[in-house]
Amino acid sequence: MKRTLTGLLILETIGFILLELWGNTSGRLITTLFAFPFEQIGMGLRLLSISGTAGNICAVTIYIGISLSPIFYLSLRARKNTLAVEDGLLILLTLVLFPVIYFMVNPAYLVHHFGHPEFLEMAKSFLGITVYSILSGYVTIRVLRLISMSQANSMLKYMKYLLGIICIFLIYGIFGSGFTELISQIENLKAANTAIGQALTLSEIFLVLQYIVNQLPLLFEIVVIYSGMDLISALERDEFDDAIASVSKRTGDICRYSIAIIMLTQIGINVLQLALGSRVLSSYYSLSMPLMSIVFVLSAMFVAHYFEQTKQIKDENDRFI
Repeated sequence: MKRTLTGLLILETIGFILLELWGNTSGRLITTLFAFPFEQIGMGLRLLSISGTAGNICAVTIYIGISLSPIFYLSLRARKNTLAVEDGLLILLTLVLFPVIYFMVNPAYLVHHFGHPEFLEMAKSFLGITVYSILSGYVTIRVLRLISMSQANSMLKYMKYLLGIICIFLIYGIFGSGFTELISQIENLKAANTAIGQALTLSEIFLVLQYIVNQLPLLFEIVVIYSGMDLISALERDEFDDAIASVSKRTGDICRYSIAIIMLTQIGINVLQLALGSRVLSSYYSLSMPLMSIVFVLSAMFVAHYFEQTKQIKDENDRFI
């Protein structure tokens, strides 16, 4: 699974970078991603509807079919008697899809709804975000239910998939929204300092360094997840496998090093900016604790330490017997 996940994350990273560089406008990446594929579906249905009477009937049929697709899935679950409380979100999803796709087909109504023509692209992203929030909420609750009802081995398998999904979102944070913000900051720096005649190379370098420092917590979370997947694989083989102790120790070491590097890089960038003073036009002094990342890493470290200690106790008991 790790090999497949690695390939997927590499493709995701390349895709985010290419989309941002190809878009050539700050913020365009986020709009394109969140509006996809609803914007493209709307454009296709609009072209089909204006092609003639038959095309219009076909477009309306496809529109209704796409909007009702969550209800179709709900009916399948009802036939199998597997309905759960969270399936109510499928009804909400259908109710949201009808206006979302309609607005994508008729962007003029979308402009009227939000009231600002210049924010049309951002409004399209709002529609996509709403749909994706319902989808992600439904999937998350479903996965949690599956995990809670599973046996130990199945639970470990689901845990791997959940960690893989987390990695996908972390890559988006690093190379999606984070990279978009970096490009925007560089463009704003150039626009704000066109008349001073001062070289901006050093300031641009510091913007990149700040970007790296800000994204390090997310990057180390991915590293910890990969090590955690090794631990889960060892647990799937045998809870008291000999590899448990070594994998647990390695995971714990990675967690400790991660927190130390996160804090030291923040200190380093602050000291460098202070030393260079006015030569850096993009100074950004940070005094922050990446609490979520630290809590995540510490949790992984405690779990790894627990299994390491459990294996040691098991070995001691075996020697005593």
